[in-house]
Amino acid sequence: MASNIPPQGPQVEGDEREESEDEDDGDNEPTVDDSVVVSFLPDEAVYVDLLETIAETAAAEPSISEAFEEALEAVRRSEELLSGAVEVVVDSDEETEGEDANDGRDEEEEVVETTEEKGQGGGGESEGLDKTDGVELDRSLFPSCPVCFETWSADGPHRVCCIPCGHVYGRSCLERWFKQCEKNIGKCPQCNRKFRRKEMINLYAPLIVVPNDDLEKEVCSLREQNESLKLEKAELIMEINKHKKHARDAESFLRQKMACLEHTVSGSKMRRHFEYSDGRWISTAHSLENNFESVREDAFHHCRFVLQNELELDGARVMGIDGSSQIIMVSGKAPGIEREHVLSKISLLSQNEVDTIQLPPNTKAIRDLTILPDGLALLASLGKKLLLFSMRSNNLVLKYDLPAPAWSCSGDNSNTHYVYTGLQNGMLLVFDIRQTAVPMQVMEGLTGHPVHTVHSVALSDGGSRVLTASSSGPCVWEVGSSCGRPFLIPEMENQGVCISLACCGSLDSIVASFRQKVELFNDSMTSQIPMSPSPILSTTGKIGSHVLITGADGLYFQSQEVGKSIVSELRMPKSAILCTEGDNSLFAYGDESSHGVHIWGLPSFRTYAKLKPHQQPILDLRYDRRSTGPGFLGCISEDRLQVFSCF
Repeated sequence: MASNIPPQGPQVEGDEREESEDEDDGDNEPTVDDSVVVSFLPDEAVYVDLLETIAETAAAEPSISEAFEEALEAVRRSEELLSGAVEVVVDSDEETEGEDANDGRDEEEEVVETTEEKGQGGGGESEGLDKTDGVELDRSLFPSCPVCFETWSADGPHRVCCIPCGHVYGRSCLERWFKQCEKNIGKCPQCNRKFRRKEMINLYAPLIVVPNDDLEKEVCSLREQNESLKLEKAELIMEINKHKKHARDAESFLRQKMACLEHTVSGSKMRRHFEYSDGRWISTAHSLENNFESVREDAFHHCRFVLQNELELDGARVMGIDGSSQIIMVSGKAPGIEREHVLSKISLLSQNEVDTIQLPPNTKAIRDLTILPDGLALLASLGKKLLLFSMRSNNLVLKYDLPAPAWSCSGDNSNTHYVYTGLQNGMLLVFDIRQTAVPMQVMEGLTGHPVHTVHSVALSDGGSRVLTASSSGPCVWEVGSSCGRPFLIPEMENQGVCISLACCGSLDSIVASFRQKVELFNDSMTSQIPMSPSPILSTTGKIGSHVLITGADGLYFQSQEVGKSIVSELRMPKSAILCTEGDNSLFAYGDESSHGVHIWGLPSFRTYAKLKPHQQPILDLRYDRRSTGPGFLGCISEDRLQVFSCF
């Protein structure tokens, strides 16, 4: 049987082969022995087929070149967007190395294929690429041939292959490109580096799909956030409904009171104006009028308290609030082992903005804190120092050394340069912050009891007075060149131990708070207030009284109504008067039994509101109202700060 295998040419050594390839690269002309060429000459039929194939290729060459140039330009534009870089294994088996030994017809049959064959060959592969181990995959994410932009296949005519420069193509596209090149040397479509046909290497790159755990974690996180928001929404809705019910109940109660009062007023003339008592008729018109005014007074209150900020603290003691800049200053102990006293500046606009301000050495505990105009904070300390800080720069501006520990401080409502401080020995000192050496005035008190509260009040004639409070009761001081001895407000001697004093910048409404005295064997020990808060405090408190006082011209005072509540047995908590729109005012104090702020209407001392309680007793309470806009009511316990907006 005749063999169709062409005779083998002479073998060429490795060094000679490399030398021949270099020469071909130089002149683009292969140098092969004539006997080898004669041995590879095909028969006449093969020549005819090759001529026809060359003619067809020449006719299609312009269109293919143009299409390839357009595809190449698109590849260069989207080269950075190509994803899915995969490590591949190069297979250079005997079949690849022996491809050049095939005759011309075998090469044409491998390269040229019908559309039907391509569809059949690519269909199974694409179907296999769409699913990997039962996982649906997106075809847009697969790496594709930069020539035809079709997805590579693992086998078949369009299998993935590369050339020595490293660029990767589909084999059928690379075969077509190589066919258009002259001689037996082609150039890479992207980098123009030369390569031979036998240097086209098939790549075997199994598709690897890695599950995206980040997306699953994000979905779980979003699901948890959604559940948390749902719970928060439900709680807020419950709270809103509770407030609505409370408002409806209060409105219904007020209507009933008004209806009952109108029924009483519209009764018989005798019943309206007289009451039979002790065998005679007594006029009751005045008492009815007072009752009506009390109910009407409560009806005219439209102040609402909304919790704006709530922040956890550690070791808080006193606070000051500035409504214009919406900044709160809190003094307390810093966390840690040493527990030194520090000052914290908190912005109401952002709870995360908390600045810690270090105090000078030997300052000790801050007993009182007052916010002055122009962004200044005045601090009275038990370390015998009066400090003035700038809230803008958080720096110490001024420091006064005092003869005794300071218990209270305040600014002057008439003169912004004057400040006052009450000492532990009962003295009152007046400072002019323009004079940094000594106090402007030193005044002796009525007793040696600590002055725990200082207020500056303005008179109708343009003058001013200073109100102070010690355990003996509230006192009035005249400051200036014609100053005299302070005097105790009348009818306050037998009320008990004065623990707090609140006013609203004038003498129209003053509320002094008292608790019952504890009879001691030695009168010199009547001061029941320790120099520092006791670590063991009563959780129940005792019954105390709040006395409303009105004054005229700083000389004549009269006690009005008295309200009862539970007060602390040891501490001296602050209280405040809230000046609302109109002539009505509210009184706020810290209730010892509920650990929350209770608000009463003045002058009736009727309960107006009870704010959210704390875990610990209320230590300090401050109120400040801007010239325009809502007021701010702040209160602190040892571990919490609350700020309410007052509309």
